Amino acid sequence: MLKMCEVPYCKKIGAHQFPKNAEVKTMWLKAIRRQNFKPKKNSRLCRNHFLETDYQKTSIYTGNEHQHRYLKKTAVPSVFAWTTKAISQEGQAREERLLARNIKKALFEQAHTSAPISRPEDLNFAEEFCT
Repeated sequence: MLKMCEVPYCKKIGAHQFPKNAEVKTMWLKAIRRQNFKPKKNSRLCRNHFLETDYQKTSIYTGNEHQHRYLKKTAVPSVFAWTTKAISQEGQAREERLLARNIKKALFEQAHTSAPISRPEDLNFAEEFCT
């Protein structure tokens, strides 16, 4: 029987069992933010809550690359709806416009002061965003 992920509001199928190490298990419980939750033998978390760096790439015994994704023993879930900030395309475009505006403003202020541009590459970098 497939078990669902124990993270609140997550509807994925769980893949990773809670660790047996009490210290790491405590960190997992803090990370998932479920009060009065005691994991059972079949309690699981899905892969969406772990970073790519939380997985072992190669076997520590043979040195060969793994066929499957194996979670490191010290990995703690860190990707949740309340920790990730999805940037929409409009938000990304706004950030780029803001960066370009700040670069133009800095160049304008430098041009109207007696201080010369300290590094020529600063001007080249700014020209990319100003066009």
